[in-house]
Order: sequence, then C-alpha cells, then structure tokens
Amino acid sequence: MNYKIDSFDELDDILIGISTRDLPVNQPPGHLSLFWGYLSPEGKKFFPSKHEENLVDYGEGSKVGDVIRCVLEYGEKSCTLEFFRNNVKII
Repeated sequence: MNYKIDSFDELDDILIGISTRDLPVNQPPGHLSLFWGYLSPEGKKFFPSKHEENLVDYGEGSKVGDVIRCVLEYGEKSCTLEFFRNNVKII
C-alpha cells in the first residue's frame, strides 16, 4: 500500500503500519502493544515490546512529496514488514 505525504507540520505524527483488529481507533497506536509501524517524519519504527525500547531509528525522516510504501509478506512460520520511501527500501 502506498501513502503520499501531501502536508504536515512539526506537531503532526504520521504513523504508517499494521495492527491487530483489536486496536482501538480512538487511541494513538504507538502507545499500544497492538501496532507495528513507521513514524514517518521522525524516521523511526515502532513495535510491541515489554522488554526493550519500542521506538528506534529507522532511516531518514520523510518530507512533503515522499511516497511511503508498506509491504507485509507472509511466510509459513513468520511474516516480514518492510517500508519503502520513494521506491527505496528504508533500512
């Protein structure tokens, strides 16, 4: 799925990712243990964790005009979530 960043200001959080179906839509997903994603302007990824920091550096931050793609690949025993900015994998 692709997401184009049309505009934002320094107070906006742009969260792109996946969640379980139990995620409440009236609460920020980054503070819950049901969401895996990319915090676009800050260039951070986040994930559920009880034992470590769940917000870590993940490439450069995004800017207006960037297109972010979220790719979820399913395997037999696990899955992989990757993000791309302007068709380049974020690492």
